[in-house]
Amino acid sequence: MQRTSLPPLDENTIEASVTIQRPVEEVFRFYRDFKNLPGFLGDVMGIEQIGPATSRWVIQGPLGIRANWTMKVTEERTGVSLRFFCPDVVPNGVNDQTARRRLSV
Repeated sequence: MQRTSLPPLDENTIEASVTIQRPVEEVFRFYRDFKNLPGFLGDVMGIEQIGPATSRWVIQGPLGIRANWTMKVTEERTGVSLRFFCPDVVPNGVNDQTARRRLSV
């Protein structure tokens, strides 16, 4: 198995890896269907698709406080990477809350 990683964006970047014994295309398809995420992302309570690239996430925070926000997919390379961000954080979608998931074999 070949291992790859993205270069850190800055000192605030967190990087981790997980090995899943499934074809990359199957893992990407599962992850890209955001309704699957609450099943394995502990704080994500629900995700509602509200547009082709936009979804509304409900997160359970500390002390049971729930927060809602919108996530927008900004880059999708099927079977390779998925980049999304939260336009609600700062007007005009300019923020540092961009998340990127990269799949590799």
